[in-house]
Amino acid sequence: TAERLEVRPAAVDVERASQLSFDAPGNLRTTLCAVSLDDVGVSGSDFTRVLRLERLAAALVVPLVALLTALQLGLATGRVSGRMAWGGRFETLPRSHRVASAVTAPAVLAMGWILLERAGVTGLLGSAAVVETGAWIVALVFLVSTAGNLASSSRSERLLGIPLATAMAILSVVIAYSG
Repeated sequence: TAERLEVRPAAVDVERASQLSFDAPGNLRTTLCAVSLDDVGVSGSDFTRVLRLERLAAALVVPLVALLTALQLGLATGRVSGRMAWGGRFETLPRSHRVASAVTAPAVLAMGWILLERAGVTGLLGSAAVVETGAWIVALVFLVSTAGNLASSSRSERLLGIPLATAMAILSVVIAYSG
């Protein structure tokens, strides 16, 4: 795991530092190690487990985003019954609905990325205000999706869609609020 560690701050002069902090994106930054240095070498260290609610929510979001993306790709390719989405009106989705599902799949991935950014798991997007706004928009999308699934006449869509959209809505709100 050592090659997956990141030093905080990222740009540090190790020769002059009195303390180095390490965390690992691979474990959703839930652990932190601080190493104290003196003229001779390492004078102490401290290991802390840091499990923040938004990080736990982010860990739960990842498989749900994967499931939702796979569902949309299955709908787009015709490998999943059209009864599972879009109101359940079609056994086989028409071309326009397949295209919409094909567009929805990368949109879901982007929404998942925004949530990971807001939870502090990743840090590639620059503006904190844009990430925060984006996270609230993602939460709103999943709240609306939950309402749509609740209103669906398709039993198949309700059985999968309600729990999935509700979980994503709750996790999105947790991340948007506490990120």
